[in-house]
Amino acid sequence: LIYLSGNEAITYQNGDAISLDVRPEFETTMHVFGLGKIIYIPHTETAHRFHELPADKTLIVADAVGLRSKEVCFF
Repeated sequence: LIYLSGNEAITYQNGDAISLDVRPEFETTMHVFGLGKIIYIPHTETAHRFHELPADKTLIVADAVGLRSKEVCFF
């Protein structure tokens, strides 16, 4: 588990990493992350949808502030 700045996340995203956006749906319409490969799973659904995440890829877990992404990482 590594904490990344926005610029560091972009560097990883340019490689083989996939972003996991855990914001609620209403927040994803206000601001779209300008990254390539993104999976949208709201933080309230990660426990039930965990199986949808690729086990062979690096995941960048992101949200608006960092609180929800931290909760998801410790799930």
